[in-house]
Amino acid sequence: MLDGAAYSNDLRRTLIYMHIQHSLDAKSISHYTGVPSRSVYRILADWRRTGQDKLEPTGRRGRPRKLDFSDTQVSYFLPPYPIIA
Repeated sequence: MLDGAAYSNDLRRTLIYMHIQHSLDAKSISHYTGVPSRSVYRILADWRRTGQDKLEPTGRRGRPRKLDFSDTQVSYFLPPYPIIA
């Protein structure tokens, strides 16, 4: 449905609302909304586990950086004028 993008908070709340207020199961919610049933199962499981409609990010993604900002400040080590020998 969204090509890998995260589901909005409004959509997540709507799916949870449909489950609570109308006692719909994940397959029925998937049928009515067009959201894949696996995503509905996951959203409802996250909601049952945490009690929140949106999960917080779990830290940084990707490979750790080898350099930080101070490592890139080369001008600190260079003299203020060019050295001519």
